[in-house]
Amino acid sequence: MYATHFRLQELLDRNQHFTFDLRAECRVYSGVVATYQPPTPTGFVELADALNHAYAHDSMLMVSLRADGSLRYDSCRLFTDEASALFFAERQQQACVFNLNRDLEVCGPKFTSGHPTAHGPENAPGWA
Repeated sequence: MYATHFRLQELLDRNQHFTFDLRAECRVYSGVVATYQPPTPTGFVELADALNHAYAHDSMLMVSLRADGSLRYDSCRLFTDEASALFFAERQQQACVFNLNRDLEVCGPKFTSGHPTAHGPENAPGWA
């Protein structure tokens, strides 16, 4: 756990936001990231809570430095395509996803189960 915390701090010294794969203990550079619904509107307050949630789910953590200098932690899931990520985000009551390939936040239309590009967890092609 100490090595992970040290690596996260090292990445924060060079980046204002990044996604981290806790299993591989490395930064993620490509894909589309959708966050799980956090316990508060501002994300996880404590790193330990975010780590516990991430380890229990997909072992992905997004860290962002806010304008006020505080940190936002989010447990997240990595996808290979925006459509699947946006569908997952809607199910988690999140409006946007982050495309790491383009370093861009993407907000999409509200998906419904009848939408032709909507995928359920059992058949979503973008699950990484």
